[in-house]
Amino acid sequence: MNGVRKRLSDMSFRMINVFKDPKPLKFYKGTVVKLENDSSYQRVFDKTKYIEFAGVIIDIKPQELAILYDSDMSDIQGYSKLYTYQDLNYELKDRISIADLVYFEIFSIDSSIGYFTLVLKEFIWTN
Repeated sequence: MNGVRKRLSDMSFRMINVFKDPKPLKFYKGTVVKLENDSSYQRVFDKTKYIEFAGVIIDIKPQELAILYDSDMSDIQGYSKLYTYQDLNYELKDRISIADLVYFEIFSIDSSIGYFTLVLKEFIWTN
């Protein structure tokens, strides 16, 4: 069990370093537009239009969990969670980024405990 404790300790040390040097997050609100060709709707985003806000993202990758083979957590899929107090009218599929390097899509939203907990799915934003 010492290996599991050391691995969790290393992961928490990296998280503490993130808190020491926080970077603002960017929130991208999608605009729904109607397509003229087939009368369907599409959500459109503009990388130049965003709102900076404060929050904490906890990121756990499947590789990290696989190393903890004896912790009974290796079958969990990777995910990210964002915790924030800022109410920016979050909706599913809206986007969030960290320093224009990592982009996430909002997968689920929970505000039942006094602050927002958003589950995020990482993706590559090519346009």
